[in-house]
Amino acid sequence: MNYTDSMKDNLSSLYVKIYRLRLEDLERESKKLYTLLPAEDKKSCDAFKFRADYLRRLGSAYLMQRFVGKVTRDECGKPRGEGICFNVSHGGAYVVMSVAPVEVGVDIEEDRPAEDDLYRYVSSESEYKKGDFFEVWTLKESLLKCVGTGIVNALPSVPAYPIGRKVYDGRIYFCRTERFFGHVLSLTLETERKDVTVEFVDVTP
Repeated sequence: MNYTDSMKDNLSSLYVKIYRLRLEDLERESKKLYTLLPAEDKKSCDAFKFRADYLRRLGSAYLMQRFVGKVTRDECGKPRGEGICFNVSHGGAYVVMSVAPVEVGVDIEEDRPAEDDLYRYVSSESEYKKGDFFEVWTLKESLLKCVGTGIVNALPSVPAYPIGRKVYDGRIYFCRTERFFGHVLSLTLETERKDVTVEFVDVTP
């Protein structure tokens, strides 16, 4: 069953798929996957010095090729699919891609100790007091990726909370956070709806 079929079966809610790909699986199949990439993606992969970064770029290209198809970029440089919205992120042991019928942003990070100075730099005072750097960081980044601007300088002014419905720059969004296998993932959608169904799909190349 593909994404469109799944969405039709879940018309009562806004349906989102998150494809989840492990770096160790990418490593095993890296040579085969590389040969299947267009020349532009091969060139982009080759530009990375470190193996983990190479694999993350390879995984991103593979997920887009397999589950989105033709990809273009808008005036802000945000990748676009035909008839669907998607967003890619990588962190720790995973590359992930969210696919939805509305604007979407996703961010994943390995959950690990963070430097206090960095936490204070990116968060507001109330966010800092919550004491969860990677929840705050991924919520902010997924929101900005959904908007299409990417990271901005004034990060404390970008709201991480509340989880659920939030308003940013006059537009309404829905966000949530998931934790799995030592990772934190946040998802943001531009929608007024609260009935959101998220399905994780583990991908094997």
